[in-house]
Amino acid sequence: MHRVLIDPTTLPTPAPAENDSIILEGDEARHLTRARRANEGDKVEALDAAGARILATIESIDRHKRGDHITLRINAVSTEPPMNPSIEVWSASPKGDRLAHMIEELSQVGVALWQPILTERSVVEPRDNKIDRLRRIARESIKQCGRAWAMEIAEPLPFDAALTPATDARTLIADPTGQPLTSMVGSNRVRILIGPEGGWSDDERARARSAAVEPVRVGRHIMRIETAAVVAAGLVAAFEH
Repeated sequence: MHRVLIDPTTLPTPAPAENDSIILEGDEARHLTRARRANEGDKVEALDAAGARILATIESIDRHKRGDHITLRINAVSTEPPMNPSIEVWSASPKGDRLAHMIEELSQVGVALWQPILTERSVVEPRDNKIDRLRRIARESIKQCGRAWAMEIAEPLPFDAALTPATDARTLIADPTGQPLTSMVGSNRVRILIGPEGGWSDDERARARSAAVEPVRVGRHIMRIETAAVVAAGLVAAFEH
């Protein structure tokens, strides 16, 4: 089955229903016809990145030099709730392409938010153009992993912002001195802090303790930022309820 991303504003109102039609144009239509070689009658799963999961059939394909025009006929519609607990990864940024790979993998795990933080030993600060690219990567990953909600990519914040108490959130900090993660009972929102390659400074550890942030150990070996982030998020995701 093919999978496409659709703009929620293009869906029938007040809500899409069986036998309604969806018009697909632009990059998604071109990818479906040229890269995926889709044909009339093929089944398609359409995701709007805001919870809707639509099963449809390609009713017609009109190919033009200026762009393809695809009509989808809806077979079934469902709405998927966000993952619980909602997982937020607040981390330093890895170098180079490792950051893009981390975003793809966090999206696959089901993370709701990636929040870049600036620590004492940070060596990378994502700029606006980088953040925009990461948002595109997060959206594109939906077609690979099939999640119904897009992962949010936020603008960088200082480390202290991660220590600010958040409503209904349990805040954890990945640290070798912590205890293994054993339970997420009663936690609907989890914020995980991942440090830079040089590790947390003594001052950052002290400030985290003062803010009652829980240290957790995510593995016995030293990990790169992207590895620790994905492993930690996966450990929390295993407690989905």
